[in-house]
Amino acid sequence: FTGDEQVIDIWDSTKEVVEELEIIETSGLVVEYDFINPPSIVCTVNDAIDAYVVVAEKTNKSALLKAYKNSGELTTCKISFRAKGY
Repeated sequence: FTGDEQVIDIWDSTKEVVEELEIIETSGLVVEYDFINPPSIVCTVNDAIDAYVVVAEKTNKSALLKAYKNSGELTTCKISFRAKGY
């Protein structure tokens, strides 16, 4: 470096939460975490190909996850959960 360059310090404050969870109540599952802003959330159903997960509510502190059968009925299932943000 010559000393004339602009220097930018990039601080990576990204957080990530990865968990294997089970939704055991059809009313859903509340997952608690601690982010500055609401994170991006991805859920994958592990034990059933005829179901999917909806993030029904989300804040920077928690999310309500609900599992549905493809027919639209609430159900239970095992999931892979990932939340990423700041």
